[in-house]
Amino acid sequence: MQSIKRILVLILFFSNQFSATNKILYVDGFNNILGSYNRENKLLKFSKENNIHTLILYNLHKINKRIPLSDPLKNWVLAVFISRAKLEYNISRCIWRNW
Repeated sequence: MQSIKRILVLILFFSNQFSATNKILYVDGFNNILGSYNRENKLLKFSKENNIHTLILYNLHKINKRIPLSDPLKNWVLAVFISRAKLEYNISRCIWRNW
């Protein structure tokens, strides 16, 4: 559990310009989450329980080194995560940043 806390740096961002139904979660260390069913579920369950509808995922370039995202035979891992997030956990948007 402690290692998961180190892996994830989760910061909830609330702004006057967003209503309570449009909460955003910044997810650092997503490279260490994607591909681990348990870690993905913890992130998605946390998001659902806290009414978070947007995930901002950082450092996808690190994932691309491990899983070539331009390869349709391998990028299904990210596609399945995004699909599960939207269909099962009411996430409306997944945004990625490479900084």
